[in-house]
Amino acid sequence: IIAQSNSVWRSTDNGATWQRVLQGGVIFIPPRTYLNRQFTAFAAHDSLAFVSNVSEIWRSTDNGISWSAAGKVPWRWNERVISLAADDSNLYATTGDIVCRSTDQGLTWTWVSRGLPKANYQETRAINSVRIQGSVLYAATIAGLFASTDHGSTWQPRNSGLDVGECNALGKNDVAVFGALGSGYFLVRSTGNGTLWNAVNDTAWYRVTSFATSGSRVVAGTDAPAIITGLHLPAPRSTDNG
Repeated sequence: IIAQSNSVWRSTDNGATWQRVLQGGVIFIPPRTYLNRQFTAFAAHDSLAFVSNVSEIWRSTDNGISWSAAGKVPWRWNERVISLAADDSNLYATTGDIVCRSTDQGLTWTWVSRGLPKANYQETRAINSVRIQGSVLYAATIAGLFASTDHGSTWQPRNSGLDVGECNALGKNDVAVFGALGSGYFLVRSTGNGTLWNAVNDTAWYRVTSFATSGSRVVAGTDAPAIITGLHLPAPRSTDNG
């Protein structure tokens, strides 16, 4: 399942073909309501899938075949959800200025940002991404990596081995956690719950904005036009857990 700016698509053959399962754009809801549906974040766990439409969460309980609206994520300076993460019992979202947690599949939300860098009216984005690995919740921020072992109630920095302050994106699989530092141009990896990080690649011209994993394969999504169009260079990727 992938979420574009105006559509959500589903593939059952490893990406060979795609079916649109949720329509975006400006939608008219009688008698006089217009909904500008733009999808900005995605998360999945088992058969559950979630996408965000600005601050509203849509969910699927059948692997993306059908979708229904859940609740809205609270926000302070930014209304748009930029990252989602899900596990068996929790759904986490960040709008860039706060992290929120839901225990009912996105219907209701509570703030869980105490201890994380704060945004303000000048610097409205302090938190770039949230991810879950096992029992640990990670946040990529303008001040590096933070981790929580109590569902976001408290946070601790996890920056040992990191030389660059800002973390732009996070990814994970069953073996490791991956981060893109320095606005996304430098990749790091941790196999110890974020307690120690090692450099794995300098992405040079690529600004990494997201990660996708399947088994030991890790693919880094970038904002380079050559990568988006698929005409020139392949996306940075690994087949050995980074």
